[in-house]
Amino acid sequence: MATTKRDKEICDLFLALAEEELANHATLRACDKAWDAVAHCVKSIARERGWPNECDDDLRLNVRRLIDCSSDPDENRTRFGTVDFYHINFFDDTPDKLDSRLAIADAKALIKVLNDVDSQMPR
Repeated sequence: MATTKRDKEICDLFLALAEEELANHATLRACDKAWDAVAHCVKSIARERGWPNECDDDLRLNVRRLIDCSSDPDENRTRFGTVDFYHINFFDDTPDKLDSRLAIADAKALIKVLNDVDSQMPR
């Protein structure tokens, strides 16, 4: 799981805020909070493992490192791609409600996978 209880609480908070923004029809902010949840999860794992953790490129490298160890890397790359798309295109594209709902669902599923992979990797 996210490496500390506090990290897990922060991930859960971002996901709850994403759901709240979606309920308020703020789809762009909803997708951004989904990204925040994934990013926080990955950064907490990287911090504990001593992996590079300074920029978005490091984050993407760490996501790939974890996803490559998952049981379905292709599906998990797609999940990350969905969440990452709205982060990269934050100012250029406004997702509709369905896209936002899918991004949040992908973020939730991906966080579970990342935490599962982390818990199974040797320290």
